[in-house]
Amino acid sequence: MNSWIATIVTVLILILVWLIIPQKYLFWGIMTAPVIGLLVQWLFSKRKSTHN
Repeated sequence: MNSWIATIVTVLILILVWLIIPQKYLFWGIMTAPVIGLLVQWLFSKRKSTHN
């Protein structure tokens, strides 16, 4: 369940990067968005493990 949340967050970050950052920086947004998505997914799993 957390994986699809991270996927949605990653897609939203990509869209925000594409809208806000100029097109010449789009490559860096595409490179960093999966990293941010993985970080969010890691934070979700860490928070889930601390709740139990």
